[in-house]
Amino acid sequence: MEHGLRAGWIGGLALLFLLACLAACLEPWPIGDPRPGMVRTDDDDADDDDATDDDDAADDDDAVDDDDTVDDDDVVDDDDAVDDDDTTPDPNDLDGDGYAPPEDCDETNPDINPGAYEIQCNHIDDDCDGTSDCDLCSEAVGILDLPAASEDWDTEDSVLGQYPWMQYGVTGPYYYETWSFYLPYLASAGIAVSSEEFDAYLEIRDSSCTLTHSDDNSGSGSGSWIVLTSLWGGQFYIVASSAGPLESGSYQVGVQNRN
Repeated sequence: MEHGLRAGWIGGLALLFLLACLAACLEPWPIGDPRPGMVRTDDDDADDDDATDDDDAADDDDAVDDDDTVDDDDVVDDDDAVDDDDTTPDPNDLDGDGYAPPEDCDETNPDINPGAYEIQCNHIDDDCDGTSDCDLCSEAVGILDLPAASEDWDTEDSVLGQYPWMQYGVTGPYYYETWSFYLPYLASAGIAVSSEEFDAYLEIRDSSCTLTHSDDNSGSGSGSWIVLTSLWGGQFYIVASSAGPLESGSYQVGVQNRN
């Protein structure tokens, strides 16, 4: 019997030792956390615990609007200060052009917004960049050279009918293209713009882009023709356009030596 009691004590001690080893080796499970395989419910903390909106301060990125101050890119409008790519229009976009103040500088006209093209010389800030541009000479499409021999021409063929636009007074807009050329001092040149597809209109501007000459129909047919004589010479610009708004088509521009 003494032998049986001793074996029982030894077995009990071995079991206690095994349980102690298991307790020491396993990491304790955090109090309050669900065991593996279980999904806990929303605890309204700063992190999204499940698929339901917990209305916390962080964006859950779920299908329900948190109404927080950060854009969650969900299907419901947050009404925050950042566009959340929903279908709710901005109530401040009165002209419906997709822009609202302060980006849109004119909510009475849908053609005026930051995405619009700036029409030259119409005294309107079309693209809302703070200026009404009238600098036709900044976008010259090519250069013409005054020929060395008298009566010779330097000509170029082009097509009118794409951006940019310009405008005169209340009429327009008009397509245009600008060409640059250099005239020596005490030199004279003839400048012509002609087209079989539209009524050509011609402007000459000096190095500061100030208008010095203009013509309609002084050339052959509906072409334009100007004789320019310069005492001091310098850089000049030819603005080829049309007599009527948005006329387009192929045209030819040329410079003739008149010396």
